[in-house]
Amino acid sequence: MGWSATLLVFSCGFATRGAPYRRAVTARARVVAIPALAGTSCTGERVVVVGASGYIGRAVVHNAARRGYDTTAVVRDLRAARLAQTDGVRVVQADVCDQSSLQRRGGPLEPGAADVVICCLASRRGTARDAEAVDYAATMNCVRAAVACGCRHFVLLSAICVRSAERQEPHALHFQDCKLRVEEQLRALAAAGVLSHSIVRPTAFFKSVCNQFERVAEGGRFTYFDLGGGRCIRSNPISERDLAAALVDTIAEPARRNSVWQIGGPNRPLSKIEQGALMAAAAGRPPPATVGVPIGVLHAVVGALELLARLTRAAPVEDAAEIARILRYYATEDMVAVGEGEVYGSDSLVDFYRTVAAEGREYDPYVAIFDSREAVESFGGGASGCSDAGRGSPTSERRARAVDELARGADVAAAAAGSAQN
Repeated sequence: MGWSATLLVFSCGFATRGAPYRRAVTARARVVAIPALAGTSCTGERVVVVGASGYIGRAVVHNAARRGYDTTAVVRDLRAARLAQTDGVRVVQADVCDQSSLQRRGGPLEPGAADVVICCLASRRGTARDAEAVDYAATMNCVRAAVACGCRHFVLLSAICVRSAERQEPHALHFQDCKLRVEEQLRALAAAGVLSHSIVRPTAFFKSVCNQFERVAEGGRFTYFDLGGGRCIRSNPISERDLAAALVDTIAEPARRNSVWQIGGPNRPLSKIEQGALMAAAAGRPPPATVGVPIGVLHAVVGALELLARLTRAAPVEDAAEIARILRYYATEDMVAVGEGEVYGSDSLVDFYRTVAAEGREYDPYVAIFDSREAVESFGGGASGCSDAGRGSPTSERRARAVDELARGADVAAAAAGSAQN
Protein backbone atom coordinates (compact mmCIF):
# COMPACT_ATOMS: atom_id res chain seq x y z
CA MET A 1 0.00 0.00 0.00
CA GLY A 2 1.12 3.55 -0.66
CA TRP A 3 0.62 4.52 2.98
CA SER A 4 2.98 1.80 4.14
CA ALA A 5 5.59 2.83 1.60
CA THR A 6 5.41 6.39 2.87
CA LEU A 7 6.08 5.21 6.42
CA LEU A 8 9.18 3.34 5.35
CA VAL A 9 10.89 6.27 3.66
CA PHE A 10 11.17 8.57 6.65
CA SER A 11 12.84 6.34 9.25
CA CYS A 12 15.88 7.81 11.01
CA GLY A 13 18.13 6.60 13.85
CA PHE A 14 19.86 8.27 16.74
CA ALA A 15 22.77 7.93 19.12
CA THR A 16 22.77 5.97 22.30
CA ARG A 17 25.69 6.24 24.67
CA GLY A 18 26.44 4.29 27.79
CA ALA A 19 28.79 2.03 29.65
CA PRO A 20 29.62 -1.27 27.94
CA TYR A 21 27.95 -4.52 28.87
CA ARG A 22 29.15 -6.34 31.92
CA ARG A 23 28.42 -10.00 32.52
CA ALA A 24 25.09 -10.46 34.24
CA VAL A 25 24.87 -12.01 37.67
CA THR A 26 23.94 -15.67 37.54
CA ALA A 27 22.70 -16.28 41.08
CA ARG A 28 19.06 -15.67 41.82
CA ALA A 29 18.65 -12.77 44.22
CA ARG A 30 15.66 -11.14 45.83
CA VAL A 31 15.01 -7.41 46.18
CA VAL A 32 17.48 -5.84 48.60
CA ALA A 33 16.66 -2.97 50.92
CA ILE A 34 18.50 -0.16 49.17
CA PRO A 35 17.09 3.00 47.59
CA ALA A 36 16.30 2.61 43.89
CA LEU A 37 18.34 5.01 41.77
CA ALA A 38 16.80 5.95 38.43
CA GLY A 39 18.74 4.53 35.52
CA THR A 40 21.26 2.59 37.63
CA SER A 41 19.74 0.29 40.27
CA CYS A 42 19.89 -3.50 40.01
CA THR A 43 18.03 -5.65 42.52
CA GLY A 44 19.12 -9.00 41.15
CA GLU A 45 16.04 -10.46 39.48
CA ARG A 46 16.23 -12.67 36.42
CA VAL A 47 14.79 -10.56 33.61
CA VAL A 48 13.31 -11.82 30.33
CA VAL A 49 12.90 -9.24 27.55
CA VAL A 50 10.29 -10.13 24.91
CA GLY A 51 10.50 -8.25 21.64
CA ALA A 52 14.25 -8.01 22.24
CA SER A 53 15.15 -7.49 18.59
CA GLY A 54 12.93 -4.42 18.19
CA TYR A 55 13.81 -0.74 18.45
CA ILE A 56 13.12 -0.38 22.18
CA GLY A 57 13.66 -4.03 23.09
CA ARG A 58 17.31 -3.88 22.07
CA ALA A 59 17.89 -0.89 24.29
CA VAL A 60 16.14 -2.62 27.21
CA VAL A 61 18.39 -5.67 26.86
CA HIS A 62 21.43 -3.39 26.83
CA ASN A 63 20.27 -1.43 29.88
CA ALA A 64 19.29 -4.45 31.98
CA ALA A 65 22.51 -6.34 31.24
CA ARG A 66 24.68 -3.27 31.80
CA ARG A 67 23.16 -2.82 35.26
CA GLY A 68 23.92 -6.42 36.14
CA TYR A 69 20.56 -8.11 35.75
CA ASP A 70 20.62 -11.74 34.64
CA THR A 71 19.10 -10.96 31.24
CA THR A 72 17.45 -13.21 28.67
CA ALA A 73 16.57 -11.80 25.24
CA VAL A 74 13.74 -13.55 23.38
CA VAL A 75 14.24 -13.52 19.60
CA ARG A 76 13.04 -15.48 16.60
CA ASP A 77 16.50 -16.11 15.15
CA LEU A 78 19.51 -17.52 16.96
CA ARG A 79 21.95 -15.45 14.94
CA ALA A 80 22.12 -13.55 18.23
CA ALA A 81 23.91 -16.47 19.92
CA ARG A 82 27.42 -15.05 19.43
CA LEU A 83 26.44 -11.80 21.13
CA ALA A 84 25.00 -13.74 24.05
CA GLN A 85 28.29 -15.56 24.59
CA THR A 86 30.38 -12.40 24.52
CA ASP A 87 28.17 -9.92 26.36
CA GLY A 88 26.55 -11.88 29.17
CA VAL A 89 23.09 -11.92 27.60
CA ARG A 90 21.30 -15.23 27.18
CA VAL A 91 19.49 -15.25 23.86
CA VAL A 92 16.66 -17.74 23.40
CA GLN A 93 14.65 -18.46 20.28
CA ALA A 94 10.89 -18.53 20.82
CA ASP A 95 7.70 -17.75 18.93
CA VAL A 96 5.55 -15.32 20.89
CA CYS A 97 2.53 -16.39 18.85
CA ASP A 98 2.86 -19.86 20.38
CA GLN A 99 2.64 -19.88 24.18
CA SER A 100 4.13 -23.38 24.38
CA SER A 101 7.25 -22.10 22.61
CA LEU A 102 7.85 -19.73 25.51
CA GLN A 103 7.20 -22.39 28.18
CA ARG A 104 8.97 -25.39 26.64
CA ARG A 105 11.89 -27.05 28.40
CA GLY A 106 14.86 -24.74 27.92
CA GLY A 107 12.55 -21.92 26.82
CA PRO A 108 12.75 -18.39 28.21
CA LEU A 109 9.73 -18.86 30.49
CA GLU A 110 9.94 -22.50 31.46
CA PRO A 111 8.75 -23.02 35.05
CA GLY A 112 11.00 -21.28 37.56
CA ALA A 113 13.25 -19.68 34.92
CA ALA A 114 12.52 -15.97 35.46
CA ASP A 115 11.33 -13.36 37.93
CA VAL A 116 10.40 -10.42 35.68
CA VAL A 117 9.19 -10.10 32.08
CA ILE A 118 9.59 -6.84 30.15
CA CYS A 119 7.34 -7.00 27.08
CA CYS A 120 8.19 -4.69 24.17
CA LEU A 121 6.02 -6.31 21.51
CA ALA A 122 4.31 -4.17 18.87
CA SER A 123 2.44 -4.95 15.68
CA ARG A 124 4.15 -3.91 12.47
CA ARG A 125 1.42 -1.69 11.03
CA GLY A 126 -1.33 -1.39 13.63
CA THR A 127 -4.03 -2.79 11.34
CA ALA A 128 -6.84 -4.78 12.96
CA ARG A 129 -5.42 -8.18 12.07
CA ASP A 130 -1.87 -7.26 13.09
CA ALA A 131 -3.03 -5.67 16.32
CA GLU A 132 -5.14 -8.66 17.34
CA ALA A 133 -2.31 -11.07 16.55
CA VAL A 134 0.52 -9.19 18.26
CA ASP A 135 -0.68 -6.34 20.48
CA TYR A 136 -3.26 -8.62 22.11
CA ALA A 137 -2.84 -12.35 21.43
CA ALA A 138 0.96 -12.60 21.41
CA THR A 139 1.27 -10.25 24.36
CA MET A 140 -1.27 -12.28 26.32
CA ASN A 141 0.73 -15.41 25.49
CA CYS A 142 3.63 -13.74 27.27
CA VAL A 143 1.44 -12.80 30.23
CA ARG A 144 0.09 -16.33 30.62
CA ALA A 145 3.56 -17.82 30.21
CA ALA A 146 4.90 -15.43 32.87
CA VAL A 147 2.20 -16.60 35.29
CA ALA A 148 2.92 -20.27 34.57
CA CYS A 149 6.65 -19.62 34.98
CA GLY A 150 6.12 -18.17 38.44
CA CYS A 151 7.25 -14.65 37.59
CA ARG A 152 6.42 -12.01 40.17
CA HIS A 153 6.29 -8.93 37.91
CA PHE A 154 5.35 -8.03 34.32
CA VAL A 155 6.43 -4.75 32.69
CA LEU A 156 4.35 -3.75 29.66
CA LEU A 157 5.53 -1.20 27.12
CA SER A 158 2.25 0.40 26.10
CA ALA A 159 1.67 3.85 24.55
CA ILE A 160 0.27 7.17 25.71
CA CYS A 161 -2.31 7.05 22.93
CA VAL A 162 -4.02 4.12 24.67
CA ARG A 163 -5.77 6.75 26.77
CA SER A 164 -8.02 7.39 23.75
CA ALA A 165 -9.33 3.83 23.95
CA GLU A 166 -9.54 4.16 27.72
CA ARG A 167 -11.73 7.24 27.33
CA GLN A 168 -13.75 5.53 24.57
CA GLU A 169 -13.06 8.40 22.20
CA PRO A 170 -14.69 7.98 18.77
CA HIS A 171 -11.36 8.27 16.94
CA ALA A 172 -9.64 5.59 19.07
CA LEU A 173 -7.72 3.01 17.04
CA HIS A 174 -7.92 -0.76 17.00
CA PHE A 175 -4.39 -1.33 18.26
CA GLN A 176 -5.07 1.02 21.17
CA ASP A 177 -8.05 -1.11 22.17
CA CYS A 178 -5.91 -4.26 21.97
CA LYS A 179 -3.29 -2.77 24.26
CA LEU A 180 -5.96 -1.57 26.67
CA ARG A 181 -7.42 -5.07 26.87
CA VAL A 182 -4.00 -6.42 27.86
CA GLU A 183 -3.69 -3.70 30.50
CA GLU A 184 -7.09 -4.71 31.90
CA GLN A 185 -6.02 -8.35 32.08
CA LEU A 186 -2.90 -7.34 33.99
CA ARG A 187 -4.99 -5.34 36.46
CA ALA A 188 -7.21 -8.37 37.04
CA LEU A 189 -4.19 -10.57 37.74
CA ALA A 190 -2.82 -8.00 40.18
CA ALA A 191 -6.16 -7.74 41.97
CA ALA A 192 -6.15 -11.52 42.37
CA GLY A 193 -2.63 -11.43 43.80
CA VAL A 194 -1.27 -13.52 40.93
CA LEU A 195 1.13 -11.15 39.16
CA SER A 196 2.10 -7.53 39.74
CA HIS A 197 2.70 -5.19 36.82
CA SER A 198 4.02 -1.85 35.63
CA ILE A 199 2.45 -0.27 32.54
CA VAL A 200 4.63 2.33 30.82
CA ARG A 201 2.98 4.64 28.28
CA PRO A 202 5.58 6.76 26.45
CA THR A 203 4.87 9.74 24.21
CA ALA A 204 6.71 9.79 20.86
CA PHE A 205 10.19 8.41 20.21
CA PHE A 206 13.08 10.56 19.01
CA LYS A 207 13.27 8.36 15.93
CA SER A 208 9.66 9.17 15.06
CA VAL A 209 10.19 12.94 15.03
CA CYS A 210 13.11 13.09 12.60
CA ASN A 211 11.36 11.82 9.50
CA GLN A 212 11.93 15.05 7.55
CA PHE A 213 15.47 15.66 8.76
CA GLU A 214 17.28 14.93 5.52
CA ARG A 215 15.02 17.20 3.48
CA VAL A 216 15.36 20.07 5.95
CA ALA A 217 19.14 19.58 6.18
CA GLU A 218 19.32 19.98 2.40
CA GLY A 219 17.37 23.25 2.54
CA GLY A 220 13.97 21.81 1.70
CA ARG A 221 10.57 22.69 3.10
CA PHE A 222 9.13 21.36 6.33
CA THR A 223 5.61 19.98 5.92
CA TYR A 224 3.03 19.65 8.67
CA PHE A 225 -0.71 19.18 8.99
CA ASP A 226 -2.42 22.49 9.76
CA LEU A 227 -5.15 22.06 12.37
CA GLY A 228 -6.39 25.60 11.76
CA GLY A 229 -4.73 28.98 12.07
CA GLY A 230 -1.26 27.49 11.63
CA ARG A 231 -1.71 25.28 14.69
CA CYS A 232 -0.10 21.83 14.75
CA ILE A 233 0.51 19.01 17.18
CA ARG A 234 3.09 19.09 19.98
CA SER A 235 5.13 16.40 21.71
CA ASN A 236 7.91 15.89 24.22
CA PRO A 237 9.45 12.72 22.79
CA ILE A 238 11.77 10.41 24.68
CA SER A 239 14.95 8.70 23.53
CA GLU A 240 15.18 4.93 23.31
CA ARG A 241 17.95 4.96 25.90
CA ASP A 242 15.91 6.92 28.44
CA LEU A 243 12.77 4.86 27.82
CA ALA A 244 14.70 1.62 28.25
CA ALA A 245 16.10 2.88 31.55
CA ALA A 246 12.60 3.78 32.73
CA LEU A 247 11.28 0.33 31.87
CA VAL A 248 14.06 -1.34 33.83
CA ASP A 249 13.61 1.13 36.71
CA THR A 250 10.10 -0.20 37.34
CA ILE A 251 11.55 -3.50 38.56
CA ALA A 252 12.95 -1.90 41.71
CA GLU A 253 10.49 0.96 42.29
CA PRO A 254 7.52 0.06 44.52
CA ALA A 255 5.78 3.29 43.48
CA ARG A 256 5.50 1.93 39.92
CA ARG A 257 3.93 -1.34 41.04
CA ASN A 258 0.43 -2.00 39.66
CA SER A 259 0.25 1.45 38.09
CA VAL A 260 0.31 3.26 34.75
CA TRP A 261 3.30 5.52 34.12
CA GLN A 262 2.86 8.09 31.36
CA ILE A 263 6.32 9.24 30.40
CA GLY A 264 7.91 11.84 28.14
CA GLY A 265 11.38 13.22 27.57
CA PRO A 266 13.02 16.21 29.30
CA ASN A 267 12.30 18.76 26.57
CA ARG A 268 9.29 21.03 26.89
CA PRO A 269 6.53 20.10 24.44
CA LEU A 270 7.58 21.25 20.98
CA SER A 271 5.32 21.84 18.01
CA LYS A 272 6.05 20.25 14.66
CA ILE A 273 7.18 23.64 13.37
CA GLU A 274 9.57 24.05 16.30
CA GLN A 275 10.96 20.58 15.65
CA GLY A 276 11.58 21.55 12.03
CA ALA A 277 13.48 24.64 13.17
CA LEU A 278 15.63 22.50 15.49
CA MET A 279 16.44 20.16 12.60
CA ALA A 280 17.57 23.10 10.49
CA ALA A 281 19.67 24.56 13.32
CA ALA A 282 21.36 21.20 13.87
CA ALA A 283 22.26 21.15 10.18
CA GLY A 284 23.58 24.72 10.31
CA ARG A 285 20.69 26.21 8.36
CA PRO A 286 18.11 28.92 9.09
CA PRO A 287 14.55 27.85 9.94
CA PRO A 288 13.02 26.11 6.93
CA ALA A 289 10.11 27.31 4.87
CA THR A 290 6.98 25.54 6.08
CA VAL A 291 4.04 24.09 4.19
CA GLY A 292 0.84 23.56 6.16
CA VAL A 293 -1.40 20.91 4.64
CA PRO A 294 -5.02 21.44 5.76
CA ILE A 295 -6.10 18.59 7.99
CA GLY A 296 -9.26 18.38 5.90
CA VAL A 297 -7.20 16.67 3.20
CA LEU A 298 -6.48 13.78 5.54
CA HIS A 299 -10.09 13.69 6.74
CA ALA A 300 -11.16 13.30 3.10
CA VAL A 301 -8.69 10.48 2.50
CA VAL A 302 -9.90 8.65 5.62
CA GLY A 303 -13.53 9.10 4.64
CA ALA A 304 -12.97 7.80 1.12
CA LEU A 305 -11.05 4.74 2.29
CA GLU A 306 -13.61 3.95 4.99
CA LEU A 307 -16.42 4.10 2.43
CA LEU A 308 -14.49 1.89 0.02
CA ALA A 309 -13.75 -0.59 2.83
CA ARG A 310 -17.45 -0.82 3.71
CA LEU A 311 -18.41 -1.36 0.07
CA THR A 312 -15.75 -3.91 -0.80
CA ARG A 313 -15.07 -5.60 2.56
CA ALA A 314 -11.67 -6.36 1.08
CA ALA A 315 -8.91 -6.93 3.64
CA PRO A 316 -6.30 -4.76 1.85
CA VAL A 317 -8.75 -1.85 1.66
CA GLU A 318 -9.73 -2.27 5.31
CA ASP A 319 -6.05 -2.23 6.23
CA ALA A 320 -5.48 0.92 4.17
CA ALA A 321 -8.40 2.62 5.90
CA GLU A 322 -7.04 1.75 9.34
CA ILE A 323 -3.55 2.98 8.42
CA ALA A 324 -5.10 6.23 7.21
CA ARG A 325 -6.92 6.57 10.55
CA ILE A 326 -3.61 5.99 12.32
CA LEU A 327 -1.95 8.71 10.25
CA ARG A 328 -4.80 11.10 11.04
CA TYR A 329 -4.60 10.30 14.75
CA TYR A 330 -0.93 11.23 14.96
CA ALA A 331 -1.54 14.32 12.85
CA THR A 332 -4.16 15.65 15.28
CA GLU A 333 -3.26 14.40 18.78
CA ASP A 334 -0.61 15.91 21.04
CA MET A 335 1.83 13.38 22.51
CA VAL A 336 2.63 15.18 25.76
CA ALA A 337 3.45 13.96 29.27
CA VAL A 338 4.54 16.75 31.61
CA GLY A 339 2.71 15.95 34.85
CA GLU A 340 4.34 15.13 38.15
CA GLY A 341 6.69 12.18 37.68
CA GLU A 342 6.03 12.02 33.94
CA VAL A 343 9.18 13.78 32.68
CA TYR A 344 12.14 11.41 32.56
CA GLY A 345 15.68 11.18 31.25
CA SER A 346 18.46 13.45 30.11
CA ASP A 347 18.70 12.98 26.34
CA SER A 348 17.65 16.16 24.57
CA LEU A 349 16.03 16.34 21.16
CA VAL A 350 18.44 19.01 19.94
CA ASP A 351 21.45 16.81 20.78
CA PHE A 352 19.80 13.96 18.94
CA TYR A 353 19.33 16.13 15.85
CA ARG A 354 22.97 17.25 16.07
CA THR A 355 24.09 13.64 16.15
CA VAL A 356 21.97 12.78 13.13
CA ALA A 357 23.38 15.82 11.31
CA ALA A 358 26.93 14.71 12.07
CA GLU A 359 26.42 11.04 11.23
CA GLY A 360 24.25 11.36 8.14
CA ARG A 361 21.37 9.26 6.86
CA GLU A 362 23.20 5.97 7.28
CA TYR A 363 23.58 6.55 11.01
CA ASP A 364 22.32 3.43 12.80
CA PRO A 365 21.30 3.57 16.48
CA TYR A 366 21.95 -0.14 16.93
CA VAL A 367 25.61 0.31 16.00
CA ALA A 368 25.86 2.88 18.79
CA ILE A 369 24.43 0.37 21.26
CA PHE A 370 26.48 -2.67 20.29
CA ASP A 371 29.67 -0.91 19.10
CA SER A 372 29.92 -2.68 15.74
CA ARG A 373 27.74 -3.51 12.76
CA GLU A 374 28.71 -7.18 13.12
CA ALA A 375 27.25 -7.23 16.63
CA VAL A 376 24.10 -5.60 15.30
CA GLU A 377 23.70 -8.25 12.63
CA SER A 378 24.35 -11.07 15.09
CA PHE A 379 21.70 -9.69 17.44
CA GLY A 380 19.09 -9.02 14.73
CA GLY A 381 16.61 -11.77 15.43
CA GLY A 382 13.88 -10.30 13.26
CA ALA A 383 10.97 -8.05 14.09
CA SER A 384 8.62 -8.77 16.93
CA GLY A 385 5.60 -9.76 14.89
CA CYS A 386 4.19 -13.18 14.03
CA SER A 387 5.05 -13.12 10.34
CA ASP A 388 8.35 -13.64 8.54
CA ALA A 389 7.24 -11.59 5.54
CA GLY A 390 9.73 -9.02 4.36
CA ARG A 391 12.69 -10.46 6.24
CA GLY A 392 15.97 -11.63 4.82
CA SER A 393 18.07 -8.51 4.22
CA PRO A 394 19.38 -5.70 6.43
CA THR A 395 17.32 -3.22 4.41
CA SER A 396 14.06 -5.12 4.82
CA GLU A 397 14.66 -5.51 8.56
CA ARG A 398 15.39 -1.79 8.98
CA ARG A 399 12.17 -1.03 7.13
CA ALA A 400 10.23 -3.47 9.28
CA ARG A 401 11.58 -1.77 12.40
CA ALA A 402 10.47 1.59 11.04
CA VAL A 403 6.91 0.37 10.60
CA ASP A 404 6.96 -1.20 14.09
CA GLU A 405 7.13 2.27 15.61
CA LEU A 406 3.70 3.22 14.26
CA ALA A 407 2.03 1.37 17.10
CA ARG A 408 4.25 3.05 19.70
CA GLY A 409 3.21 6.61 19.03
CA ALA A 410 5.20 7.18 15.82
CA ASP A 411 4.69 10.72 14.62
CA VAL A 412 4.65 10.09 10.86
CA ALA A 413 1.64 11.96 9.54
CA ALA A 414 3.54 15.08 8.51
CA ALA A 415 6.05 12.93 6.70
CA ALA A 416 3.22 11.39 4.70
CA ALA A 417 2.08 14.80 3.60
CA GLY A 418 5.64 15.77 2.76
CA SER A 419 6.03 12.70 0.60
CA ALA A 420 2.90 13.60 -1.32
CA GLN A 421 4.24 17.12 -1.89
CA ASN A 422 7.56 15.89 -3.35
